[in-house]
This record gives sequence, structure tokens and C-alpha cells, in this order.
Amino acid sequence: MDDSLRAGIAIYNAGAYRAAHGAWEATWLRLEDETDDERFLHGLIQFTAAVHHVRDDNDAGAVGLARSAREYLSGLDDDYRGVNLDAVRSYLAHLEAAAGENSTAADTGTTADAESDREADSNTNTDAGAATATDTNATAHADSNADTAATDAGENGHTPPKLRFDGRVVTYGDLEFEAIVVAAETLAEERDGYDESVVTDAIEYARAEVETGTQTQFTAMVFDFVQNETQRGLVFQRLTEHVRRKRRREDDVTGLFD
Repeated sequence: MDDSLRAGIAIYNAGAYRAAHGAWEATWLRLEDETDDERFLHGLIQFTAAVHHVRDDNDAGAVGLARSAREYLSGLDDDYRGVNLDAVRSYLAHLEAAAGENSTAADTGTTADAESDREADSNTNTDAGAATATDTNATAHADSNADTAATDAGENGHTPPKLRFDGRVVTYGDLEFEAIVVAAETLAEERDGYDESVVTDAIEYARAEVETGTQTQFTAMVFDFVQNETQRGLVFQRLTEHVRRKRRREDDVTGLFD
């Protein structure tokens, strides 16, 4: 489990919250239901989904996932499998409470707006001066509400915790080959713009290099695809070229014996 666990943590810590679950899902699905490991990965998957939803301002979705994630992670040690679950559970509790407060505030604001509309309708026969004054006050009231909402958002904001493994914040640079493989497969599948078959073949060629120790061309490019975040698209283009060239050479050799 450690390779997939570390890969998912690194992806999460890079800010790819939605993609992180892909590194854990295959392992999670193989586990027996209701075991500690199954609940652990299930909780982490729902935790990352909650973070993703709150980042998209989907408070309702985030609250349900936060509540569910806390239930799955309850009873596990604070450092289960070396992961800082104490920070995760603290964030989930804060998220659930803050999102609930925002929802209540939104409902209150809707009721107040409706009452304001009814009051405005009852005063339609007032003179133009009064109407102008009312408009001015309404504008000031709206501006005040907007400022208050912005302040509340800032005060209620809570940055998701970095995930730690054995006390260390894991990044792409900390991953060894098998964890890099999981991360590469996950990023190719979860992120737009990448051909999964190219990455799959590149990993196959890289494994052959690792086993024989003869060269490191594909190994280096697979590592670079994961670790070089700012130029990942360019790295993938180079990787595609090398994979296609390798495929053509293999096809040429195969054809000689047909």
C-alpha cells in the first residue's frame, strides 16, 4: 500500500486534490470492507473530494463528504499508517462547521431579501425623493452585506492541511520508482491532455531499464513527467515522441519474422 499511499499524498500536496483519489482507489477496492485499511483509504478519498468541492464553492457537497470522511476515519490512530490523521480530522470538523454556518447565513440573507422586496412593494406610491432615498439606502445595504460576506469568507477560510507520511510532507521529489509509476498513471488518467497508452508504454520501457540496468532514458522521462509540474506538457510531448519511435522499432523487428 505504501507506494500508492505516498503517490496519492504527493499528488494531493501538489494541489491536485481531485486527482489524488486515483492513486488510492485501486488499492482501496481490493481491500475487505470495514477493515481499518479500507476505512482509512475510503476516508482519505472522501477527504480529498471534500477539499475539491469546497474549492469549487460547493458547500453542500463538501459538508456531506466531510461528515462521511470523519465517520470512516473515526477510531483510527492519529498517525495511522504514518499519515497525520489528527490534522485531517480537525480540518474536516472545521469544514463541516464553517460550511454549515455559511449555509445558515445564506438562508437568513434570502429571507431578509424577500422581506425587503415586500416592503418595497408596499411603498410604490411614495414620492420620487423618498424613492431616491430608498434606492440609496438599498445600495448602501447591499454594499454592506457584500463587505460582510467577504469578511466572513476570509474569517471562515481554512487552508487544507498538508498530508504527512512518517512526519514528512511528501512531494513528487520524495517518490521512488514504484510510487512514481503510480503517480504517472494517475496523472495521465485524471488530468486532461494526456494519452494514457503513451504513459503505460513508457512505464513498461522504464521497468525494463530498471530490471536490466542498461539505460535510463524512459526511466528519467517518467520521473520528469511526474516531477516537472511547470513543463509537464512539454515533457509529455517528448515522451510521446520517444514512445512512438520505440514502438516503430519494435514493429520493424516483429515484421522481419512474419
